[in-house]
Amino acid sequence: AAEVPSRISASDLQAAEFLEYANQAAKFIADYCDWRKLVKEWHLTKSQRNNYQYDDALNGEKCKFTLPEDYDSLITRFIYDLDSNEMLENQSDDGSLRDRAAKLNTSAPSWRIVGDEIVFSNPVEMARNLVLTYKTKNFIKGKDGESKQVFTQDDDAFLLDEEALILGIMWQKSLGYEDTDLQARQEQFMGYLEYLKGKDNAKRVISAFGRDNNRISPTSYQEY
Repeated sequence: AAEVPSRISASDLQAAEFLEYANQAAKFIADYCDWRKLVKEWHLTKSQRNNYQYDDALNGEKCKFTLPEDYDSLITRFIYDLDSNEMLENQSDDGSLRDRAAKLNTSAPSWRIVGDEIVFSNPVEMARNLVLTYKTKNFIKGKDGESKQVFTQDDDAFLLDEEALILGIMWQKSLGYEDTDLQARQEQFMGYLEYLKGKDNAKRVISAFGRDNNRISPTSYQEY
């Protein structure tokens, strides 16, 4: 067997192993449901009025908006205009392409997600007050205030429940070593997550196509 280099101590290896378990557990917990602490509002037009090129410079209109850097998944199924109390509906890829092929142009724009952008069927005026709600992919905060997806420093803080993280680390370790306590630890961990989900009033959402972190399914969502 290869020798461990002298500059890497056993304690270093244990710390690296623990860090791996912590990151795996944290990611599992964050993905488990739409925790309230990870839900954010995004004001599409307000946040981008001074930082983009108009699709129509004369009318101050725009069809495409780049998603926030920390975007993980959609929470709301509509984009809301808070000034006019209008709800702009999501449209499936098939529906959008069908309308484009038929040269349809309705007065109320619909939208869908393509790549890292929200794309509207018709240009929207930047004077509108458009808002949607999304889940951030960052669930760890560093001492410097930076939000991120992995632990890298001893003083990084988990934004969700710390007891759940401890139980998750124990579960991940049991998985790694095929521990005889695996089933008991898994049941304890999952039971606690269910308790937290109910307490948080969070939803675990699936569609007929499974969980999709990039766009809304063309079918109705159901709470799992």
